[in-house]
Amino acid sequence: MKKTKRIPTIVVVFILSLGLGLGVILVQYKSIFRLQANPDFAPQGIKITNINDSSFTVSWTTGAKTLGAIVWGGTASLGRLATSTDQTPKDVHYITINDLLPSTTYYFKINSAGGEFDNSGIPWQIKTIQKKTPVNASQISGVILNPSGQPAQNVIVSLTISGSHFSDLTSANGSWVISLSNIEVAKNILLQIYANGGSLGASSAQVYLASVPIPPMTLGKTYDFRNLIKDNPNLPAVQLQVPKNPEP
Repeated sequence: MKKTKRIPTIVVVFILSLGLGLGVILVQYKSIFRLQANPDFAPQGIKITNINDSSFTVSWTTGAKTLGAIVWGGTASLGRLATSTDQTPKDVHYITINDLLPSTTYYFKINSAGGEFDNSGIPWQIKTIQKKTPVNASQISGVILNPSGQPAQNVIVSLTISGSHFSDLTSANGSWVISLSNIEVAKNILLQIYANGGSLGASSAQVYLASVPIPPMTLGKTYDFRNLIKDNPNLPAVQLQVPKNPEP
């Protein structure tokens, strides 16, 4: 009787393990290639704003609409995930990390389309401020319109004042409100306001704090509201056409 030759069990296990390993490598390679082949998924215009004693905000834009998230933690190992409440693919991303400790350093990376992006090889890091006695914060508000003159939703409005960075995301009616919390500023201070609507374009304005609320701003234009005073809100403002994304 002819004997059937059998492949030793250890050889079978080795072949299966090798195949599994190659499969994982190929999947990872395809994932990396997919991200590299789609540079529009890379975060642009990254801003860290609204840093206080218990939270901070991260915002960015992408060239294509996609899902974004923040991978963060109290160490560079990260381990926690924060996402937007609206899980619709978009090109403007705005996520706030809450329930943090005062005077504590935190680290984060941006997850865009399933790929993680960091700060030149290391996570970004921020430090929350020391808990302070609340002050009567000044509020700045306005409305952002799209190039067609309609309210522009999901636009990042940001400004820097006295070394602190603030932002808000426009609502369905295009409105935004920024509270200058944790700092005291003079009413005659000049503000530089920047609105980033991603594919809709951008807008910027100069205005004195005493002139709020600010007149509507249309994406694609830049404004000089320095001649606008609170007692005479109907004074004309300079409007200039600007590039789609004027901010570097």
